[in-house]
Amino acid sequence: MQTLLVAAALAAVVGTAAGCLEQSGGSARTGAIVGTVRDEKKRPLEDARMLIVSTTATGEVPEILETTNARGHYHMNGLPPGWYTIRPALDGYTATPRRVLVRPGRQARADFAMKPARPEPGPVPRSPKRDGPEGETPGQEPRRP
Repeated sequence: MQTLLVAAALAAVVGTAAGCLEQSGGSARTGAIVGTVRDEKKRPLEDARMLIVSTTATGEVPEILETTNARGHYHMNGLPPGWYTIRPALDGYTATPRRVLVRPGRQARADFAMKPARPEPGPVPRSPKRDGPEGETPGQEPRRP
């Protein structure tokens, strides 16, 4: 009877652990990256695309098409273990990439504070050509009649 109770308790623990792994978006062999994307004033940014810039993970990295929700949250699930460099992309904003370590069955966290993008500088305007007295260009000899 005691063996049966221990077996039932062990099955419950294993089932709970498996359920936790599923909720975290990973299995015993994969992990996840989660986080929040906000602006400089700590307001959540919706629809930021989460990009994997590079990784040291071995195995097949799934194609991730993750965007942030209305609260700025994102979840990148099913990632093979390894280092990942990620960054959010959103029109009108910039962010510094972050490097995070994904471990099997665990969630790594990477939060971002995006800054407004500065407009690209355009061509430098040239000074208009100025005429001196009597239609002369500065630096030139005056015209003689």
